[in-house]
Amino acid sequence: MAMKLITITVTTTGAAGAATGTGATERPVVGFVHGVYLNWHASAPATTDTTLRTKGNSAPSYNLLVVSNSVTDAFFATVASPVNSANAAITDAHVPWPVADYLELAIAESDALTNAVVGHVLVDER
Repeated sequence: MAMKLITITVTTTGAAGAATGTGATERPVVGFVHGVYLNWHASAPATTDTTLRTKGNSAPSYNLLVVSNSVTDAFFATVASPVNSANAAITDAHVPWPVADYLELAIAESDALTNAVVGHVLVDER
């Protein structure tokens, strides 16, 4: 078990308010994602949508975090809500997201910017 910070940088291209971009980890991450610190470019518009997800190379992609219409730098805890064997939510229980894939950070509805967002993902790798 080793806690690490993995950095993903996204540069966007396209028209103002409609620019998009993605960035991904250089290798698959196997472990648990505890959270991500998102640091947006100072000129990113408030319409920016940001998604942290698995890339889906070996299994279907799934979202770990979606931040809509916001560019406020912050740490976001990415937690899943577990369920019991009857598929009922376990009250007040949260666990980090398990991953075994590349992680991808995607931006939409932004402006064309170099380093539109830099994500620092806190991962417990196995």
